[in-house]
Amino acid sequence: MITRILFFCCFFGYFVVLSGQEFTVDPPEREPGTNLTLNYRPEGGPLEGQKIGGFAFRFEGTAMEKLDLAFQEDQDGWHATLPTTKQTSLVSILIQSPESGDTDNAHNYGYFIGFYDGESLVSTYHTSLAFAVGVYAYDLGIAEDVNTALHESEKALQSDPVNSNAVWPYYAFLLSNTDTVLLREKAIPRIREIEENEDLEEADYMSARSLAIMIGDVSSQIRLETIIRTKFPEGRLVFAFLAGATLQLKDPEDQSTAFENLKERSRSPEDRAYLDDLAVQLINAFQEQGDREWVSHYLNELQDKSKKANLLNSIAWELAGESIDVEARDLDLAAEYSLLSLDLLQGILDQNDPSGRPNNQSPLEYRQAVGGDYAAAADTYAMIRFKSGDAEEVLTYGEIAERIYRFSNPEVNERYVLYHTRAVGGEASIQFLEQFVRSSLATEKIMALLKTVYQDTYPKKTEADFEEYLASLDQENRENQMSKLEASLINMEASDFSLRDLDGDSVSLASLKGKIVILDFWASWCGPCLASFPAMQQVVDQYANDDTVKFLFINTMERVADPASSVLKLMKAKNYSFRVCLDPGNKMASDYNVDGLPTKLFLDGTGRIRYKEVGIMSDPELIVEEINNLITILKKEQKPD
Repeated sequence: MITRILFFCCFFGYFVVLSGQEFTVDPPEREPGTNLTLNYRPEGGPLEGQKIGGFAFRFEGTAMEKLDLAFQEDQDGWHATLPTTKQTSLVSILIQSPESGDTDNAHNYGYFIGFYDGESLVSTYHTSLAFAVGVYAYDLGIAEDVNTALHESEKALQSDPVNSNAVWPYYAFLLSNTDTVLLREKAIPRIREIEENEDLEEADYMSARSLAIMIGDVSSQIRLETIIRTKFPEGRLVFAFLAGATLQLKDPEDQSTAFENLKERSRSPEDRAYLDDLAVQLINAFQEQGDREWVSHYLNELQDKSKKANLLNSIAWELAGESIDVEARDLDLAAEYSLLSLDLLQGILDQNDPSGRPNNQSPLEYRQAVGGDYAAAADTYAMIRFKSGDAEEVLTYGEIAERIYRFSNPEVNERYVLYHTRAVGGEASIQFLEQFVRSSLATEKIMALLKTVYQDTYPKKTEADFEEYLASLDQENRENQMSKLEASLINMEASDFSLRDLDGDSVSLASLKGKIVILDFWASWCGPCLASFPAMQQVVDQYANDDTVKFLFINTMERVADPASSVLKLMKAKNYSFRVCLDPGNKMASDYNVDGLPTKLFLDGTGRIRYKEVGIMSDPELIVEEINNLITILKKEQKPD
């Protein structure tokens, strides 16, 4: 807690230098509504030599909105403008390279900007900071800090009465994980105070009800619910109870009547959102029952365009058979729903409609997300037209999906190449399929399709001819991948480290001098990390007798009390022979600017970071191939001329 609070105090001097990089904010006097200029010099930091972009997280009390930052470079560094509102209480900045995805989050603390009313922080500042380092920490790209969240929540309860109904349940939640005795000491008087006051708003009683639920005080919960239902018969709690009761009704006509009653009770955007969620649940239930009439009825009730479009696409996909190889249930209705989905999504994109944007997506991210939804809908419609025999529309919508996905989805790729071979065929399709082989995008199905088209196009060619042809494509692919990797190499200083492995032996960067080192940052809760391990075991075995190559698996960001025993159990259960090193306090992850898992860093013999990869490839063979290629490149660099 002390470290973070001291950091914030330093930052309020409007000037931060961390590990070389420099971040400043103008003007120094920051009142809500001020347009800010953000200044960043990346020299000596994790983004040195890279193009700069990023995001701002603008807080108003408990509410957060994510915004895009457009940095421009001049001789003094990089600069971006950020507008604020009259209610802005806090801003957090995450600086990111739009090309590599590398980030600068001030060593997991975040770059925070507070706002002032005169000489004092605005009343909602502590509320915003409490939620920022807790509820929104993941979105902000920083480490969650429960101690600071508690500290700031306590301050918020004193300085921000307007948001107290939101802060109290959050504060209680934090205490429930740290000090249950103090939780009861704080919650019970608050509950009694609310219960005994007859002149409060529904939100006050709802907040106290949340506290009662959290401490298991059933009698207080019941009393508060009785007060709320009596004083606020048209309020949110009654609305929620009636919505739940609607789902329990068995007769569709009764459900429809109850839904209409809820519509009449709807008073706020929150109520409307609740109705949309209820409509989605009813649609899913009737879809499962095969009752298309009621599905159509509630689709018409659904107002959220994005939810409606995605639900229509999901139903269309199901009606179309959910696979290229399965017979469709109703192609006509599937086509109708699919086109409706495409029209809704196109409308959102054309109008740049922000109404459905989640607060943790920036405008650009939301547009990209809607674009991804459009790609999925286009893929669905392409399959529907394929099954209907419309070759022209198949290629048109298949191409739209691929253009948006950028050939990143193997299943979409498989469908699209099938469409191409059926609609075009011959040498044109062979040339088209070759692109997938040369780009390491050819799955087993695509390779089988290439063989079929090749044999159909060249009936006089033998099996040996095809194998020779395929070998030449594989060689081109390897050369292409090597060239891309060489162009992607970086050259950054690596911080020294000293860690202990599961056997208690120490290892440092200095002890690995002269060797190629692969650092694999992972955690036991990280699904993609675990999914990559069979491929990683393969390469570890491959280089087991090569003393010039070393693999270290850095276990970090764990969420268990005893990481060592948990990791040891996992290694034994899966029979992995990894050298796992523990990262207490996530220090090494912070020093190496590791924000996402898995992250792999490749270090050359001089101890410089030469390549960084976040995430994993979907194909284990590609993981092995890429690691082998990188090791080959780094070994080649180390050989004397």
